[in-house]
Amino acid sequence: STEYGDVRAVEKYKMPKELATFGFDKNEYCYPGVLPKYTEPKLPCDLNVGLQEWIEKKIKDRHDIDPLLKTIYDCKIPVHNVDIITYRNNLNKILLTPFSRYNWEIDVFRYNDIIFLNVVHLPEENPNDPKLKKFQYYGYKFEQYCTNDDTSKPVDNRDQFFSLVSLDIGSSRILMSAEIDCYEGDSPVINNYVELKSTISLNRDRLLKFWVQSFLGGVRKIICGIRDYKGLIQRFETLTTEDIPRSFVSDSWVCLNFGCHILDQLRKTTKNGKRYTLFFSRRASTVYLERSKKDDHFVPDFFKNYISEKKTDS
Repeated sequence: STEYGDVRAVEKYKMPKELATFGFDKNEYCYPGVLPKYTEPKLPCDLNVGLQEWIEKKIKDRHDIDPLLKTIYDCKIPVHNVDIITYRNNLNKILLTPFSRYNWEIDVFRYNDIIFLNVVHLPEENPNDPKLKKFQYYGYKFEQYCTNDDTSKPVDNRDQFFSLVSLDIGSSRILMSAEIDCYEGDSPVINNYVELKSTISLNRDRLLKFWVQSFLGGVRKIICGIRDYKGLIQRFETLTTEDIPRSFVSDSWVCLNFGCHILDQLRKTTKNGKRYTLFFSRRASTVYLERSKKDDHFVPDFFKNYISEKKTDS
């Protein structure tokens, strides 16, 4: 929609500031997180190696919002001026909606004027199709080639590192957690973070997804392993996040302004103590917000008490 194709949200976008990190070591929460360093592997890289030994994380357990809230609580990060707390996954979905071919859902709960977004995985996001599972594995295997000296070990994607940042999109002030692949340089700080992608081509849709994901997390560099149809990485291509939109400037404006619009509507229409489902129907090309049929909420009591105290102190 052209109504979102102006520069208002772009001008109001504030680059992320890293506040803390956390991670998972074999599914166990750890603070701070441990991030591997990037090392360029020797070519070619066979992404099929070890597929049968893949140690896969449990999706339903990983995007629970508790680890993000625990990090905010433990680090005593101020929340009195925060509008939204979320994982990046949700913002990816929202910003890419104008170009999306897939349905999505987000769990929403508002408490003390803070909107919490929790990740929902629809059945189509966790396909059992062996071919699609193989392509998913390719991405994790490429990460292993770039960050681990011993690539003979089974791929274990339960080990993860998350960056917790503050950012503004339009008038919405956000605390967001983003998974980070690795870093370059002397230290694992946000300016040195690197996103790793294995792909068969760099078409417009993929580039737009890569840009939104890296832009939101403040990741400046994307290293792509270009594979063939047999799953062999034959070459690398390095992208700079800020340079990607030059080939589709209007699309990036549409993403940011659409995201700004949806977040503004969430703040205007949700009510404290109420749970909602925000969802996108591809068939109807519409984003809906409905009261949830669930009576409970997903924000733990310790964090509700924390934000109540912090808002009172402010």
